[in-house]
Amino acid sequence: MLLGNAGRSFFLPALALALVACSSVPDGGGTVSFRTEWSDATASNEYLDGFAAAPSGDLVVSGWSYDANGMTPSHVRKRADDIERWKLATAGYNPARLAVGSDDAVYVLVQLFNPETALKPVFGAKVSPKAFPANVLLKLGSSGEVLWSKVYDEGRAAYPTAFTADEHGVYLGGTYATSFTLDEAVLTPPAAGGFAAFLAHVDPEGNVVSARSYGSNLNLASISALVPNPDGTTVVAGFFAGTLSFGGTPMAAAGSAIFFAKLDAAGDAVWTHHYVGNGQVTLARWADDYALMIGGGPTDLGRGEWYSGRALARLGADGGIRWVKTLDYANYGVDDSREVTTTPSGHALLSTLVPDGAAGPNDYGPPGYSRALLAIDGSGSIAGTLDLGRVEPGQYPRATRIAASKRGDVYVSTSAEQYGGDAPFYSATLRRLTLDVSYAE
Repeated sequence: MLLGNAGRSFFLPALALALVACSSVPDGGGTVSFRTEWSDATASNEYLDGFAAAPSGDLVVSGWSYDANGMTPSHVRKRADDIERWKLATAGYNPARLAVGSDDAVYVLVQLFNPETALKPVFGAKVSPKAFPANVLLKLGSSGEVLWSKVYDEGRAAYPTAFTADEHGVYLGGTYATSFTLDEAVLTPPAAGGFAAFLAHVDPEGNVVSARSYGSNLNLASISALVPNPDGTTVVAGFFAGTLSFGGTPMAAAGSAIFFAKLDAAGDAVWTHHYVGNGQVTLARWADDYALMIGGGPTDLGRGEWYSGRALARLGADGGIRWVKTLDYANYGVDDSREVTTTPSGHALLSTLVPDGAAGPNDYGPPGYSRALLAIDGSGSIAGTLDLGRVEPGQYPRATRIAASKRGDVYVSTSAEQYGGDAPFYSATLRRLTLDVSYAE
């Protein structure tokens, strides 16, 4: 398939995008081309993970690296264009999750496993969990200073997998076992062990506004993505096994299922949808609708067939599926980022990674890959592409991260891992892009 890009073209081998169903959607039209404003190869051995664009256009990233002593603690950086504003070490040996509010406030969520890391003055001496593991939530100021910090779930098993923010604070969703404590809010253990889903809202001052848990009869449920709405409702997505209720009629599946639901301010269902299958799900607002990315499948979306690999769906305001698009490879392929990002122009951005036929070292190990950024219009068609370069044979590609600000800035991070010597070697490239949209006369 030959795809054009800003006056030149490149070939993405064996990539087919099949439109399963389509409705006419007026936004996100035209043809997209990408302009690279700047590109920066980060320091050797650094792996970028957390990735969020502020409304002002600044970028906030988190990452970690390896040195002679092993893995170094993760850090958070904020930069304006190609200038670093500040950098904060965050102690934990897990990547720091990031969320940026509508007021440019930066929230950081870190899970601490090792008590020694908390003894270092990396949080301005504001954090001292009594038991581990612990989830630590920080709010950072304009210079990277810690405005406040909260320690949740000390010594228990809680796994926040959804994390986002708006002008009303920060929202957490995920799964937990035993019990989960957020200040005065205590979520009780699932009835018979296992894991229950949770959703929590913390205001800009660090106060817990609400916290709800949702269990299934088979004790397996998780919220893995969420989008808060201006009217106080929240759209969530995730998976469960057996039955799961958000305060209304329970959803039921013979085995595992993915779900998406709209919840009111009290955490009760406005509507719910579920489909047999499994996979990682992510959400993003898409104009007045929602973009849903499903990765890892297989999943039945009620359309008489199973989707494996990755599928992109557009959900209407009522949760109904407008269309589904699948990413399939003629021979074999590797999923790249399972996230989807939307832009003010009404386009969805996702990345793809396909083998280019080059053999790995000594005819085994990772082959070579071509990586690309795709812009999808509101009707599900490819509106534009950008070649993101090649992953050389012998390197292990890591997820591409994409972020878009409300003013239209687009940031893309690509990374790869090369094993050899005493420690893995990470390399990453960060780009800032501008989308140019043209329309046929």
